[in-house]
Amino acid sequence: MKSFNAICQLLNEVSGMVNMKILRIT
Repeated sequence: MKSFNAICQLLNEVSGMVNMKILRIT
């Protein structure tokens, strides 16, 4: 359960970074 939470947090950070890059490109 702990590792699942960590993975969710990591995915959230990665998606946030991707979102920022996409916003910058467009």
